[in-house]
Amino acid sequence: MDQAWLNFCAHIHSENTVEKAGEREKVELRKELTYPVARKRGVPLSFWGWSAAAVLCALCVGVSIHLWPQLSLVEMVVVQNFEDDKVLVTTLPDGSVALLSGKSKLTHPQSFASNQRLVTLEGEAFFDINRDERRPFTIETDRVTVEVLGTSFRLRSDETCPFELTVKSGIVKVVLMNMDQNVYAEAGEQVHLIANWLQKSYVEDVGHGVHRLYFIDEPLGQIIRVVNACVQESVQLAIEDESLLRRNFTVTLDIESIEGIAELLCNVLSMKQKMVGNIIYIGKE
Repeated sequence: MDQAWLNFCAHIHSENTVEKAGEREKVELRKELTYPVARKRGVPLSFWGWSAAAVLCALCVGVSIHLWPQLSLVEMVVVQNFEDDKVLVTTLPDGSVALLSGKSKLTHPQSFASNQRLVTLEGEAFFDINRDERRPFTIETDRVTVEVLGTSFRLRSDETCPFELTVKSGIVKVVLMNMDQNVYAEAGEQVHLIANWLQKSYVEDVGHGVHRLYFIDEPLGQIIRVVNACVQESVQLAIEDESLLRRNFTVTLDIESIEGIAELLCNVLSMKQKMVGNIIYIGKE
């Protein structure tokens, strides 16, 4: 009985020794290999690799979808007027118009977002903003932000003038950043930044201050729109052929006489003009 028990224990000890020796061989083999060895039991390593890749791809797609609206606005357009004696006219993505004075720069996205229209200005410009209640129009300067829905106004912010805004039409909200102050200005009112504080005053004449307009590849419809807004006369221009309004032109116009501008446009378009009331019509006959 005792001898049988001893033989059984010796047999068990011998099997355990072989198993442990086999495990030691596996450990030594695992140390020599440069890649992990999959265990016989449990989930295969390849599953975890594919799962991690799938999760990473899903995360990348999710982040891309979330950030795509912001990324699409990264491409910016910089419009700069290097001339001192010309006002550069540019049409914004929403059809609004900006008239940049000399040495001024306007930066805006190639296309506006669905909830706002944001631009930055360095220098001086006159804005004629198309009304859009769903997308307020915001202009950022060095220290002041201007918010409008649809209006026309002149804005200046440069080294010699920290901030000056003159409203021609509509209502403009002016916000002084980091000072928790905002004021509303209406047509005929002016806002200045004096001693780090916004102050409002009244003006009798809100003019454009424009003498020469410079258009670069602008639609004729926008050219007529700007000319009619800038001339200091009651006479206006009109184009009879609406298809011409979509044609682009590069031209410099002196805002002295609207009759002279009408004559120039007739020569360029090979058209004729006729006066009806206070409107000069440009057409084929």
